[in-house]
Amino acid sequence: MDKILLVCSSDKGTKVYTENLKSMGYVHIDTEGNSGSARRRLIHENYSIIIVDTPLKDEFGSDFAIKLSRSGSSGVILVVKSENADLVSAKVEEYGIFVIPKPFTKSIFHQGVKFVFTSLRRFSALKNEKNKLMQQVEDIKKIDRAKCLLIQYNNMTEEEAHKYLEKQAMDARLTRREVADKIINYLGV
Repeated sequence: MDKILLVCSSDKGTKVYTENLKSMGYVHIDTEGNSGSARRRLIHENYSIIIVDTPLKDEFGSDFAIKLSRSGSSGVILVVKSENADLVSAKVEEYGIFVIPKPFTKSIFHQGVKFVFTSLRRFSALKNEKNKLMQQVEDIKKIDRAKCLLIQYNNMTEEEAHKYLEKQAMDARLTRREVADKIINYLGV
């Protein structure tokens, strides 16, 4: 379920954005009129995308967008007047913030939102893959540590230690990492 937070100071703008988002099939849309109330909402809620229509009542919005992109995993879209778009984009692009110049067409807005959602999904997949790889590296380190202990304290060869770990894992229906942890704990190291 994709949730969107729209931060827009104008009622007319809020209506236009909400209608556009609903026409794209997004129904979980919360709105706030300024960055302060949006910050308070973000304490309790998580959003897939946060759209900030500048300028806001209490600040311009680019610094707010940068803080959002640094502090969470939400995609951030910053909508700015076309004459300021290049300048603002240069300031925020290193933070992964997508800038849409206004006025915009419905198709440009739709493409921007879809692009950010696509990027978020890709980033999430890469993050999951990274976490899996990091876990595998940690598992290998533990298994190698357990093998070293078996070699040191039980006078096994590396091949014997490897076979011992595999047999223990298979017999006890545990992973090699779980067996390695038990060996490390048992030998007190």
